[in-house]
Amino acid sequence: MSRIFVALLMLPLLQGVAGAQTTAGNVENGRMAWASAQLQCRNCHGAQGQGGFAPDLAGRQLSTEQFTRAVRQPWGVMPAFIDKQASDQTLADLAAFFVSLPRVAELGPARFATSATAPQGQKYIVESYGCANCHMPELRDPRRVLGGEGADFETFAKAVYTHTDVYTDPIPRMGNFQRTRLPETVLREIWKFIGTDLGLLAPIVANVNAGTPSGANTEYTLTVTNQGEKGKGLAAETVTISLVLPQGSTLVSNTGAGFKGISRSQPITLPAVAGRGGAPGTAAQTITADVAVWQVPSIAADEKPTFSVTLAGAQVPVAGFRGSTVTWLKPELRKTLANLELKDPRTPGPNDIANVALPNPGRGGAAPGGAPAGQPAGQRGGA
Repeated sequence: MSRIFVALLMLPLLQGVAGAQTTAGNVENGRMAWASAQLQCRNCHGAQGQGGFAPDLAGRQLSTEQFTRAVRQPWGVMPAFIDKQASDQTLADLAAFFVSLPRVAELGPARFATSATAPQGQKYIVESYGCANCHMPELRDPRRVLGGEGADFETFAKAVYTHTDVYTDPIPRMGNFQRTRLPETVLREIWKFIGTDLGLLAPIVANVNAGTPSGANTEYTLTVTNQGEKGKGLAAETVTISLVLPQGSTLVSNTGAGFKGISRSQPITLPAVAGRGGAPGTAAQTITADVAVWQVPSIAADEKPTFSVTLAGAQVPVAGFRGSTVTWLKPELRKTLANLELKDPRTPGPNDIANVALPNPGRGGAAPGGAPAGQPAGQRGGA
């Protein structure tokens, strides 16, 4: 199914219904809602509503009633969103925001594209249904959630068709797909791609605390958590924990099973950090640092082992731990697929990986959990 066909499916609902606005919308509130992390509509419709995989919204003179109907009862392959995810007032604000934008001359580019030889399941999630626009072309994060549940196809189907019932806390960002738009035969092909060909993954997260005084020194504790359900979720096997030591720090002692020592002067790639609250972000960079390394055979579902280092002196800036990671060999990030060309750009290597989340100094505490590489800390469950 091409993007043009998706657009044509949407047009009757978007353009063919006349109706007066029933709720007044606020343009600025709509602009903020569109840019928020809760709503990911821009992944398909473009950062400025210029379209991409999905139709353009900028400059369409849609009433609130028309826009609300398109979101609550979509005609095309878009999932349906409930009031808990986006209230009627939010939809009215978004409709007003889109009316305020100029029309675009042509549809924006798609985020991803597959080749003719790609696995059929990947073609569906990239070209036909747009799953990759939020979940990336290997559906890595959903595979983590499903792996933590020890999921089978029926579990996966419920997560797709009744997503807002299955994932209620936090508020799910994905809507519910209609069986008439996403037939079970297609969903089974997608399941084959992610559940069998690639395989489900272990939901590992990690975080380090802000430091606890220990006499004249400071102890920092790294917690690695397998968020899977006990007795059901997948274990992470052959796990390596790499804690970057802040520049100029001196290791006094350490705890935790499997300590292998300090790897000196290791090249560490620090990912780019987006700016917040008007503050500038930082570009990706490579530094050289000493790294404390632990290796453990496995971390089972619901296990939460801790590893610590005590550094000489008072607390150091938590940014000094940036670049710390947890990697594991099994479950494999991607099994051998001869025709797999389009990979998740966040994990180019062969091993699965989670970045270690740092304490949030603005909130006075540690982040709720480390995130898979490229994913914000604490994000779990449906998109």
